[in-house]
Amino acid sequence: QSFLLVSPMSPVGRENLRLIAVAGCFDNERCRETFSNNIQIYHFPRDIQVEGPAQISGIMDQNPEISRQLTLWNQRGSKVIRGKMIIVPVERSLLYIQPLYLSATSATGFPQLARIVVVMNRQAVMDTSLSGAFRQLQKKLQPAAQ
Repeated sequence: QSFLLVSPMSPVGRENLRLIAVAGCFDNERCRETFSNNIQIYHFPRDIQVEGPAQISGIMDQNPEISRQLTLWNQRGSKVIRGKMIIVPVERSLLYIQPLYLSATSATGFPQLARIVVVMNRQAVMDTSLSGAFRQLQKKLQPAAQ
């Protein structure tokens, strides 16, 4: 087992992503002795616009299917809770994953996982499972057959 923490960082007053700091145990054999020294910083080039978490939330909200479902769930008696966004570097792109929980507005309401939203290359999909969301995203990202 290993531990890895990925932390996105944006410039003050801006929503784009400037760098990602990754801390964790990259060498499972010597984790105890090397953990504190294993912090990697990935800087994005200044001439490339990389969406930050707030911008990705906007992409999610602009997706008609996701927007329609969020509006439906945020009716009287229930509310949507957006979970912590996870950012995963994948080759030369970033994969954003965000769980959506549905909770009753009453004091006894306990949030339940309702959907997973996955965004990559400005394409947003939503499904009841992570594997289902990945399948949908893969279909969207595949080049159109010629």
